[in-house]
Amino acid sequence: MLLLVGVLLLGSGASACAGAVPADRPPVAAQALISHLHMEKIPHEGPWFVQTLKSGETAGGGPATGVAGERRAYSAIYLLLTHQDFSAMHRLATDEVWHFYGGDPATLLL
Repeated sequence: MLLLVGVLLLGSGASACAGAVPADRPPVAAQALISHLHMEKIPHEGPWFVQTLKSGETAGGGPATGVAGERRAYSAIYLLLTHQDFSAMHRLATDEVWHFYGGDPATLLL
């Protein structure tokens, strides 16, 4: 499975490849995107990502929002999941908007 999406954080293709790929490496198509976009692993979560946009403005956090300290008003990332990756269960204090660009389908648990 190869999934590439753009994720807009508010307040915060097929995976076929030629040749064998070692079990600890992403498929060739994913490797090409990871390399081209200079993606990194999301710590403690699993997927590959690269930030594409970050607001110059900040928004306050605090007890009412459940977010400590100042945060960017918004940011955007590309996210890539392969059949070897996972997205760990986590709770968000902000909204996310997902755009599907290609690959196999994925299921989001909301």
